[in-house]
Amino acid sequence: MGRINFVISREIQKDLNKDIDFGRAIRIKTEVKFKQMESWSKSFFAIIDTGAYISLLPHDAWKNADVKIIGTNYWVRGLVPNSKFPVKLGRIKCVLLDSKLNISDEIDMLAFLSDSEQ
Repeated sequence: MGRINFVISREIQKDLNKDIDFGRAIRIKTEVKFKQMESWSKSFFAIIDTGAYISLLPHDAWKNADVKIIGTNYWVRGLVPNSKFPVKLGRIKCVLLDSKLNISDEIDMLAFLSDSEQ
C-alpha cells in the first residue's frame, strides 16, 4: 500500500454536553475517492475512526459509486436515545489520498450506506 500522510488534530468536542470537560478529541483525517463504473468520484473529506468495525457513508458519497448492495434491512443508532435511521449494507471500493497527491492501493470495504446526507 502506498504511504498516505494523514492529518492528525486535537479538537474540542463541541457537540457534546457543555457542562462536562471532555478534553480534546484526536481526529485522524484524510481524503477518500470511491470507485465508479468508469472512473473515480470527487474527493470527500473523511475522519478515520480506528475503533469502528464498519464505515458509515452519506448518500452523496456513494450515490454514483460502483456498489454491491448486500442487504437493506439494517438500522444505525447513535448517541441520541430512541433515535435510529435505516441504511443499506454494501461493498464499495475506495482509495485514500493526501494533499501531496500520495494515493493508497484500492481498498474493498464493507459500509453502511445512508440514504440521507447526515
